[in-house]
Amino acid sequence: MVLSPEIITVVVFSASIIGGIARALLPYLRKLAEQEANTTPEPFQKKYVFTAALAIVVSTITGVLLFPNIIANSPTEAVAGVFVYGFIAGWGATSLFNEVLATGTKKPEPVPVPNE
Repeated sequence: MVLSPEIITVVVFSASIIGGIARALLPYLRKLAEQEANTTPEPFQKKYVFTAALAIVVSTITGVLLFPNIIANSPTEAVAGVFVYGFIAGWGATSLFNEVLATGTKKPEPVPVPNE
């Protein structure tokens, strides 16, 4: 049995969703575990939902366009590699968009001019 483009699309899409959601939720879950003693937990910031959704779309489009040409007529064992790629692409794209969002909201510090 060989992998069809439809199977690759489903695997990349599901892996991108899992990777994007995992990257968006993991820091929040880590904060909750650290604040276990506090009575009021920190709320989840909704801006990370946007970055995760955007990253899932980007990583899915990349995988769907890339893999059917590379894995044409490959055995079904290649589906594990496709899943790992989709997960890493979703994770990495979400991380990248989170960093851009975090640094894009800060105002740059002025550079002091030396007196001559």
